[in-house]
Amino acid sequence: MRTSTLGQFYFGFDYNQFIVYDVSVEVPECKWTEEHCNQGFARRASVACIGTLLQYGQGEATVFFGPYLEQKNYQRVIALPFHSSTGKVIVQGMMEIYLAHILFCDRGHYKLYIAQWIADEEDEREGIHIFFHLQDQPLSKSEIIIADEGLSPPPILLEDAAELSN
Repeated sequence: MRTSTLGQFYFGFDYNQFIVYDVSVEVPECKWTEEHCNQGFARRASVACIGTLLQYGQGEATVFFGPYLEQKNYQRVIALPFHSSTGKVIVQGMMEIYLAHILFCDRGHYKLYIAQWIADEEDEREGIHIFFHLQDQPLSKSEIIIADEGLSPPPILLEDAAELSN
């Protein structure tokens, strides 16, 4: 399977996170515990809340459809099970209430790879590559492929975060 580009865009992130979720999800935010912070993500079946390398700034995102392609500049790479029931996925920063980047992909189960690196620390810019790798079967386990010094994951990664309630 070849990798193709689904989109390129910039987005602002804050509170050390951004979200990837299917449009069918009404409340995409996850409740983070200390363990979630240590592993760099909190997730549910159709939601991935991703911890960023910088506390706030701008993400320069490129989204790919296909298998993960390793690059030497990646500082953190996390792979997560993800399900899209609609084939429409949103990527957005926590403070981007009225701005969302909608991606169109196949409906189905994915191994979602999030690869990050600091593009420019002074200008608070982070490079982010997102890979949607379609799977024949649903996955149940996340994995940390590259851990930076900001991660100290538990021996068994937490696979199900609670929905953030008001």
